[in-house]
Amino acid sequence: MINSKDNIEQKKPETGCVAKDEIESYKRLASIGKVSVDIINELYSPIDTINRFINLALHTVGEDSQSRQFLLESKEGIRKTSVLLKRLDSYAKEIEKEISEIIAKNGQSPSSHSN
Repeated sequence: MINSKDNIEQKKPETGCVAKDEIESYKRLASIGKVSVDIINELYSPIDTINRFINLALHTVGEDSQSRQFLLESKEGIRKTSVLLKRLDSYAKEIEKEISEIIAKNGQSPSSHSN
């Protein structure tokens, strides 16, 4: 996993502050992180709904039916997608937090960026 804090710390000038143009870049990255978290959270709801429908359908099909096998494979795919989304969510939140901390250390507000 990439540790953005290490990469950012290496770029600091000897003054201990990050250059203003770098701060603006970090602010944009923080914004991308926030949007990523929002998108991930929006995907959770339909994935949960699909999982619920699969569970309902599993109760209506025979134990040895081909439909059951398809539903079980679909359920596994949904589970893997959910795990991936959780990992992406954690990573995006971690990066967003690290960047916000760096911006705050340099006397800037993460949300006060110019477009």
